[in-house]
Amino acid sequence: MRQASEKYLRTENKKWGDNLQSVPREKWPEPIPGRPLINVYRSNRYLVQEYTEPGGTRLSICRTALLPTGDWDDGLTWDELMEIKRQAGYPHRWAYECYPPESQIVNIANMRHLFIPDDIPDFGWHS
Repeated sequence: MRQASEKYLRTENKKWGDNLQSVPREKWPEPIPGRPLINVYRSNRYLVQEYTEPGGTRLSICRTALLPTGDWDDGLTWDELMEIKRQAGYPHRWAYECYPPESQIVNIANMRHLFIPDDIPDFGWHS
């Protein structure tokens, strides 16, 4: 099963370029109830799902490769996340990751989530 998944992903990755492109709507996954899916982007390395969230937008990001264990490859760097944010159309917006209390953790895949608030946050570096 894992080998078939890896082969499928390698074949699919060859169909996509280095930069994010919009995925046709008919190929989108089922959205999460109450969180409208705005867009889905794909490149040969990343899958990005863009959701409407209260107070902003969320980019859910994963690599398009599997580890030998069958889990999604992880370890996205700060530079990769910044480039993904740029390519998804948010180069001039703030984004942040959240680390919830233990009781609120949902960890079902090697995904990273960037939250893009509607307003500029009070924290951070401002010039």
